[in-house]
Amino acid sequence: MIPVGGVFTIDASEAYRIIDLLKPQIAIPMHYGTPVLKFKLEGLDKFLKEAGITERSDAFIHKREIEVTPSIIAQFPKIVVMDYE
Repeated sequence: MIPVGGVFTIDASEAYRIIDLLKPQIAIPMHYGTPVLKFKLEGLDKFLKEAGITERSDAFIHKREIEVTPSIIAQFPKIVVMDYE
């Protein structure tokens, strides 16, 4: 999991540089602006653009929790965006 919203933590560009250096099998962005958030953070779109994701559906998993195990990790996209509502 990596923060991508800036302000209090790293921003989208820095987050993607870290992912590029560490090369995790999957990365889950966190700490970004959403419509229900009461304070200002950058949204998710800037991070997805940095990651080369043009279609939001290529990264979104419509679940609030997932289990990642060695036997199924290859089934996930490299960037996994969880439901936040």
